[in-house]
Amino acid sequence: MRKMAATVLFLLILLATQRKVFSQHLEVSVTNKGSGFFLKPFHPLRNNASVEEWPFVAAVGAHHVKAQFGPSFEAYAEIFQKTLHQAISNHSSLLNFHRMNDHEISAHLVTETIISNRPRLQVLFHARPTSYDRAVFDQTTNVAKATQAPASSPSANLCLVLFAFKDNEVLSSTCRVVDVDTVCVSDVALPLRWWSDRYAQTVDVFYSVGNEDADSPCSSENQLKRYGRYSSWNDQQTFLAAVTLTHGQMNYQELKEDQNILIYVPTASFYPGSKFRVPVKLQAESDLEVFVIRVKVRHGIRVVAAEAKNGSRWSLNMELNARRQSAMVTSYVINKETYAKTDKVQDIFDWLFEVDGSLSGSDQGRLSFSIEYEMTSKRKEIYGPIENKAVARVQIQQDNTFAIVPVVKTTELINTAVLTGEKQMYPLSIFSVSHAGKILDVTSQTACHSGDEDVLQTAESCRYVYLSGKESKGSSSVSVIAKYGRHTRFLFFRVWIPELPLDISVTDSRLNLVSSWKVPLYRVFSRKSSVADSSLLTLEDRARRKDDLSLSCQLRYQSAVIEVYTRFVMSDITQNPYMLHRKAQFRVTDFVRNRLHINDPTVAQLRGNVVDGIKPGRTDIQVLSVFGGSLGTQEIKVSSDRVSIQKLEVNTVSGLDLTVGAKPDFPGAIAARITKENQMNRKKSGGILGYCHSF
Repeated sequence: MRKMAATVLFLLILLATQRKVFSQHLEVSVTNKGSGFFLKPFHPLRNNASVEEWPFVAAVGAHHVKAQFGPSFEAYAEIFQKTLHQAISNHSSLLNFHRMNDHEISAHLVTETIISNRPRLQVLFHARPTSYDRAVFDQTTNVAKATQAPASSPSANLCLVLFAFKDNEVLSSTCRVVDVDTVCVSDVALPLRWWSDRYAQTVDVFYSVGNEDADSPCSSENQLKRYGRYSSWNDQQTFLAAVTLTHGQMNYQELKEDQNILIYVPTASFYPGSKFRVPVKLQAESDLEVFVIRVKVRHGIRVVAAEAKNGSRWSLNMELNARRQSAMVTSYVINKETYAKTDKVQDIFDWLFEVDGSLSGSDQGRLSFSIEYEMTSKRKEIYGPIENKAVARVQIQQDNTFAIVPVVKTTELINTAVLTGEKQMYPLSIFSVSHAGKILDVTSQTACHSGDEDVLQTAESCRYVYLSGKESKGSSSVSVIAKYGRHTRFLFFRVWIPELPLDISVTDSRLNLVSSWKVPLYRVFSRKSSVADSSLLTLEDRARRKDDLSLSCQLRYQSAVIEVYTRFVMSDITQNPYMLHRKAQFRVTDFVRNRLHINDPTVAQLRGNVVDGIKPGRTDIQVLSVFGGSLGTQEIKVSSDRVSIQKLEVNTVSGLDLTVGAKPDFPGAIAARITKENQMNRKKSGGILGYCHSF
């Protein structure tokens, strides 16, 4: 018993001598500063339970959580993509990207609406090494430079699968990303039956990301069918967007070579890679119930499909040759018993053609149709076989830009530059996608500007968007406008901004003298002056000083820990403009630690985010803005009233175990759970003593 008392007494003397009022404690952080924000309330210095839970909100770049206890014990845990989506899902748009093979992969719609005369759903996939961090701002040249991926960055070798869902149908397509910082476009041709004549339709777009190997949909052995689905990747699907299907206006030339069958060839010009339809209809008052129509194409045209019209009373059988240069469709009435001719033109089916994407110049595509059928009357009188032919030409233009696609890894930003004065920069790239699906980086040729520079700013070169700290508000939808030639694209961001004034939280706003706890008081005599300078110095300070020191003791004052919190808001939202909810406050101490200031340093002094009492009095703790003024203030009082230590607990920590998971009772948050181990099971294993005292 005496030995234990002597050990505790030695610990107290050691702490008093070194002026370390607080022992080692648990530190938890999200790797990459600004990629995660821990929630209030919590206080690690007073929490000595074996298990601690630290809830936080993830931002872009949140890959790992780190827990540290003293200098010896560290633990890391990866924030898995599944955890992020479980926690955030409907809360934010931070996570429309995946991490795989040390790359960040994002998906971007080429167009948000699809017209019936260009039935192509296209998604651009972009991969970037995770080591390619935020842009670095060069203060000397006032230019942002994107940090380049190391030369040893591994290749992506990724397979991207695009899924389009409509009712009970699903179409899919693949593309590959195999190099560093590479893009690819996945393309799905939508069938005409997905469009409705009465009301607008939408298509849900999903995608999957995986390794390119022999079992992937991108491999030659398992190539996806154009209208098929790769079932083993279903569980990996991520929702991208819902696109709208609209009807386009197209002018047609009517081919009247046959008195029963009408063929309509579009008069518009088409580009390499374009798809177009040629409707086939039945003339009014026609008795025809079955016919065969053949087509041969030349000069850069390919046959894709024949699609029956919605609600058609006709059925189709199609035969297509391997080179897709000729096809035959047999069309017949589904139910002859109920079928009767009408006095209106009937829609039967559409030919779907495609212009070869490899064409490099202008040309005229050639379509040759032949129609065959036998005419009979109700009296079974045979009129005889009929064969008519028709030829049409389609103008093909040289390939050029169809759309531009801005690529940024997140469209939800948290403005911490207001707190630090350090610019936050996010690399932006602009890609052009041609009609043939060719991709070109046109960032340097594009001009960009922000729709509201009080919320978000952008470089004219379009290479990055940034937050300078001078912004005055947040926004739920601030636009960045990109212009390249005749093409304009809007990119919308959600920007959170800290609510001011900041909440400066102090574990104890009244610092008292501690009874029976004395610390050295060193009276320093200057060699150049006989004036005495009295101050509290540590033993390390005394060793560095060459002045003569006179040692005495005095009672020490209490110390307190400072934590700074804020709520993140969007100024343009009137109802519930706060991140998560109105009561959710986030710790921003690390961002303002070097901006903490004591108005009267003779009353109290700062050691990082710890405040020590010096002498009785009142003073303010402030967070000073880089741009002038104060971001928050908290009064603190130092009193000569005495308090006594009521309890002292000493614990041994021999290791840490860290897990990260969703927090179901707190939608939008993720929880880091840390277990502090206290057993030393191996020979020569060690531990750290942590203590907690209360007054």
